This record gives sequence, C-alpha cells and structure tokens, in this order.
Amino acid sequence: MTGLVTCLQTAPRKKTLKYTHLQVEIKISQHLVPTARKTLKAYEAFKIKLTVRIQLYKKALMFTQNSPLTKKILVGAHNWEWIPILVARVSLGLFFSVSGYNKLFVPERHADLINLMKEIGVPFHELMAIFLASVEFFGGLLLIAGLFSTIVAIILIIVMIVAITTVEIEHVIPKGIGPLDWLSWFIYLPQVLYIILFVWLITTGPGRFSLDYLIADKLGINNHN
Repeated sequence: MTGLVTCLQTAPRKKTLKYTHLQVEIKISQHLVPTARKTLKAYEAFKIKLTVRIQLYKKALMFTQNSPLTKKILVGAHNWEWIPILVARVSLGLFFSVSGYNKLFVPERHADLINLMKEIGVPFHELMAIFLASVEFFGGLLLIAGLFSTIVAIILIIVMIVAITTVEIEHVIPKGIGPLDWLSWFIYLPQVLYIILFVWLITTGPGRFSLDYLIADKLGINNHN
C-alpha cells in the first residue's frame, strides 16, 4: 500500500520534470534559432562584401598594370628622353666653351692657369695651359653642336680625372679625415658630376637634335634618341 502511494506521489513530479525540460529546450531553441539566422545573414553579407572588394581590387590592379602613367612612373618616358639629353649636352658645352674662352683670351684667367700649372709641377706649363684651354673651348663648342660628342666626352673625362688627381684631391679635400667624410668631399667635387654626365651622354648618345644624329641618319644607323 505504501509503495502504491509513493508511486502515485512521484509520478506527477516526473511529468512536471519532463515538462520543465521541454520548456527549457523550447526556450533555448527560440533563442538560438534567431541568433543562428543573424549569424548566417552576417556571414552572407560579409561574403558578398569580400567578393565585391576582391573584384574591385582585381579591376584596380588590371587598370594599374595597363595604365600609361604607371608605366612612366616605373620605367620612365623614353620618348621624352631627348629633352634632358639636349639640356645636359648644351649646358656642359656652354660651361666648357666659356671656361676655355676665358682661359685662352682673358689675360688674368690665362695667367692664373699658368701659375696653377707651375704649382702642381706640370712640365711645359705655358704650352699645357694653352692646350688645356683649347680642349675646353673647342670641346665645348663641339658638344653644343652635338658633333663627335662621344670622342669629346671621353677627352673631357680624361681632363677631369687629371684635374681631380692633381688639384682637387691634393688641394681641396682636407687631410686627415675619415673615409666617409673623404668620400663625401670627393662626390661633392664638380668634376665628379661632370664625369657622371659625360658617361651618361656616351651611353645615351647626343640626342636627336645633334649633328651626330644627322650623320648617323645619313649612314643608315638606327638611332632611337
């Protein structure tokens, strides 16, 4: 009899417990389903945005690769290369022709050059002064005209090297300085810049506005400057 009473008392509790678990599961499901839907929607939106951005990036990359501006920035504008070549050649020609003219025809400058030749121990200093001034004067005129430009550039490079080794290093660059300071002074020398420009003109040629270009064209030699 007691067992029957106990069974009758526990039966409603079991039903109530099952019902409570069911309510909890329903509430959890009601909470998780909307959250899962929101997460899925957010993922789909992110996926769409990512796809759009990738497509835009690909289009921008294709545009950049095919852009003339990008090509000019990265590899230069070779069709306009004749302008700096012309400016550099004529500027160097003017500088050396004027310098040579002053050393040849201005008495004070000619005397200064002779005295410099004496100081550095150049033999036949008067004759060498006239020779050096003539090389600068006529070489500068040839550079302006663009005639025999490579030969003139080589000759003037030799002149600049002699000037650097006999005058600039001995009398301009300070003694007893460190290697980096010495290199800074050396690169700062104007003769070094002239040598760099001459080497550049030798490799590029005198440009289309030069007598060398006309001669090359008459000889049938391809010239792309």
